[in-house]
Amino acid sequence: MYRYIIKQIILGKFRNEGEGNIDALLNGFAENFIHISNGNNALGGSRTTRESAKRWFERLLNLLPGFRLNIQNIRVSGYPWNTSVTVEWSLQAQPASGSFTSDGVHILTLVWGKVVSLHTYLDTQKTSELLQKLAALNITEAAQPPITDYITPKQRSHELAY
Repeated sequence: MYRYIIKQIILGKFRNEGEGNIDALLNGFAENFIHISNGNNALGGSRTTRESAKRWFERLLNLLPGFRLNIQNIRVSGYPWNTSVTVEWSLQAQPASGSFTSDGVHILTLVWGKVVSLHTYLDTQKTSELLQKLAALNITEAAQPPITDYITPKQRSHELAY
């Protein structure tokens, strides 16, 4: 029963995102969380505050009008105090450069039904190519740096290596 409830909560949050209801989406996040999206581009970065996460989701929806995630599979394991959720999805959108599709996975950790960690794995090359096309169309937001307020230990060690 618990897994079914979590799946319904997750589906509702994805609906909120697709409908542009970012505040309702973020209400599902714990007070302390991390949201990571791979890539050194306008849709990359790591966020730990509601303000930066809200800015990121607004940017996502601005750059990808008609944004829609089609959920292919949701896997839930664990207990209410430490739940792991994997969501496989395909994305469809209609940015200014034409139709865009991509596949990806969200890996979430929930504590008592609230998101404490959301890591998005997607085709970063395809995303970067899209953002370059949008920047060439003078959509300046596509060329902006990632919205980041936190540097992960992995990012930090990478920076120190250079």
